[in-house]
Amino acid sequence: MKVVMMMMMMMMMMMMMLMLLLLLLLLMMMMMMMMMMMMMMMMIDDDDDDDDDDDDDDDDDDDDDDDDDDDYDDDNDDDYDDDNDDGGGGGCDDDEEEDEDGILYYHFFIFYFILLLLVVVVVVLFLLLLLLLLLLLLLLLLLLLLLSSLLLLSF
Repeated sequence: MKVVMMMMMMMMMMMMMLMLLLLLLLLMMMMMMMMMMMMMMMMIDDDDDDDDDDDDDDDDDDDDDDDDDDDYDDDNDDDYDDDNDDGGGGGCDDDEEEDEDGILYYHFFIFYFILLLLVVVVVVLFLLLLLLLLLLLLLLLLLLLLLSSLLLLSF
């Protein structure tokens, strides 16, 4: 009977060790995914900063062109002002729309990236759970085999 108790204790300790290893593996995977997400966010930030610098240069060029047109068209001030009201600062408005689209694209990219990470984590956790269940079944079968052999030896 002591042998059976010892075997059960060893199996329980093995199962606890296995659980600790699985938790450690899960922690490592989560840390790696967080590092990947941080690197992706840093890469996206660098791209956005470069685009903003280019847009600022375009705005300055558009403003200079408007000043030149204003000096050239002295006779038709009223017509020019009406045109300016309809499309005045059109370059700036277009740039604002492009920035909003870029920001929306940035948020959607982060959303889909996080969604993909969650799907990967859920799939990996499900596979680990299946593996754990299979190992538990295997341990139970071994325990049954051991108990049956002990019962056969006792007769």
